[in-house]
Amino acid sequence: MLTYKSVLHISNLFFLLFNSLCAISKTEGQLIAFRLLSGFGASATWAISPGIISDCFLKEERGQGIAVLGTVPLLAPALGPMAAAAMLGRLSWRWVFGVTSFFGAAVGILGYVALRETYAPVILARRAAKLRKETGDNEYHAQDEFQDRTITDHIRKNINRAILYLCTEPIVWLISVYTTASFGVLYLVSLLLPAAQHSY
Repeated sequence: MLTYKSVLHISNLFFLLFNSLCAISKTEGQLIAFRLLSGFGASATWAISPGIISDCFLKEERGQGIAVLGTVPLLAPALGPMAAAAMLGRLSWRWVFGVTSFFGAAVGILGYVALRETYAPVILARRAAKLRKETGDNEYHAQDEFQDRTITDHIRKNINRAILYLCTEPIVWLISVYTTASFGVLYLVSLLLPAAQHSY
């Protein structure tokens, strides 16, 4: 069964790999390709964070958790360029990616040690397996254990859900446009700035 925890760890490794390759890229094409792929790795965190918050908070308290989570897309596009500009005044542009990779590695290690699974079907399935082992009674089962889904089934279901929400929920569409502008378009524009024009 696919878990939130495993998705976060795998996507973080994917981000670290390609973000580190950005720092050693030799051409603009490599930089853009590696940056795009590192964005795929980082996007998993944004995609499943609301689900984790819904697992950790009661329905009445989720608004506060979502509000805190929502500040990150607002602050990151403002603080990131300032931090990068400060580094570019003293260091090579490659250090912008190097520092991000070091920070991502530290957070990844901390997450590997401290992060606990929050997805209820996985927790219940593990509890049922533990009870079967301890008691020897095979009657203990979690509901989702009877659903024999493959990873392809999970991917298909979640892609269909994402497309449905994107096409039918205006707020999802507006947030997607804003995030695209903040993290995609503005980054590509920043490549045109004189500070970023260093030899590869």
